Amino acid sequence: MNLIGLQDASIAAGVSTTTIRNYIKDQKLKSYQKGNRLLVSKDELISVFAPKLRNPSHSTDRPRIMAIANQKGGVGKTTTAVALATLLAVQDPVLALDCDPQGNMTQAFGFDPDAQEKTLYNVLLEEESIESAMLRVGPPPFDLHLVPSNLDLADIWRRAAGKVGLETLLRNALQPVLSRFRYIIMDCPPSLDPTTINCLVVATEVIVPVDMSLFSVRGMIKLNATMQEVRKVNPDLPAPKILACRTEHTTVSQSMESGLREKFGGDVLSSSIPKSKDVQASQSACKPLPLYAPRSKATLAYEAVVEELRHG
Repeated sequence: MNLIGLQDASIAAGVSTTTIRNYIKDQKLKSYQKGNRLLVSKDELISVFAPKLRNPSHSTDRPRIMAIANQKGGVGKTTTAVALATLLAVQDPVLALDCDPQGNMTQAFGFDPDAQEKTLYNVLLEEESIESAMLRVGPPPFDLHLVPSNLDLADIWRRAAGKVGLETLLRNALQPVLSRFRYIIMDCPPSLDPTTINCLVVATEVIVPVDMSLFSVRGMIKLNATMQEVRKVNPDLPAPKILACRTEHTTVSQSMESGLREKFGGDVLSSSIPKSKDVQASQSACKPLPLYAPRSKATLAYEAVVEELRHG
């Protein structure tokens, strides 16, 4: 019998390890214990997930374009963008766009922002093709590409002054590659500047990471007001989905999360991301959290978010 671990099983089946665990829990898939490891039969796995693999529930004609945004920084925005892009790329082709001049997403994927010949700056200002700026991230089975950024991006709107249609530069740049990707994940800057506006204009979805602080929630409310204006250009832009981040088992944190869910109801994703030392460690290692600590509670929480987004 060909037994494999849950990480290998998730790759073979094109689903998250959380889904594999749920199938085991619901007795839809048999598991085997070997020491501390949980294993499954590869043949049985393929048999169970074969209909899903033969009949994908999506088409790449129109990708899902997700803007990860919050006016307040330090709320888990880049960590969320990187984790979602990495986990989604196990099953589908993903393009990650670093739209923040700080280049944190670029660093998180292991690249030096200042060493890149072409970045999003060149794509938007100099009209370089977006393909020419793409970097391949990770080995197969990850189908993930990154368009990096660095501090040059902070100067783009001064230099672009006078250009016609500034708010649609990113939308126009993405047109040639839309059919290549199922997901496009944009890490927006922590401000409501023209770069964020460009992201919202092209977005089909907006995810707002919110940590358990009043200032973070206020940033989200201001973003909502901006989205109202953006709908004049992108009328199909839906209400944002809110992701509770850095949650803790404390009275303050639990009270904030409860208040968030009570105020915004179904706009808050069911899954929340717990505070974890693994997040900072992965940032120091310049490696995406799901690859640095695949069994971390935060990683498992992001896997649950991915499942929710896939089926939501």
